[in-house]
Amino acid sequence: VIDHNVTWWVDADRTYWHESVGVVAVWNGKILVMLRQIFPFAYALPAGHLDAGEKPEPAALRELAEEMGITQQGPLALIKTFDMPGDSCRRGSDHHRWHLYRLGLTEQQIG
Repeated sequence: VIDHNVTWWVDADRTYWHESVGVVAVWNGKILVMLRQIFPFAYALPAGHLDAGEKPEPAALRELAEEMGITQQGPLALIKTFDMPGDSCRRGSDHHRWHLYRLGLTEQQIG
């Protein structure tokens, strides 16, 4: 199922890919995580798909705001961009290109 709401492509091997972002938000020496409310139920970093036409860094900030209520405007530090075959999602892809960022937070940002 092609999801035109997210950034996607089909590679030379006819494999369907999505593009995603995640944020390692660090505060007071601790990494902030959340408990997912949908399957799979686990602790996770704020993360999600890039919307169609969206760039990775703004998408990471959007996910941080949506999932943790933190409206930080940068700067994010790119940790790594990597491909993860076999990373299934409920939006129809089994392969993702991830952009993982780090963000240091202050007491004022946590609230």
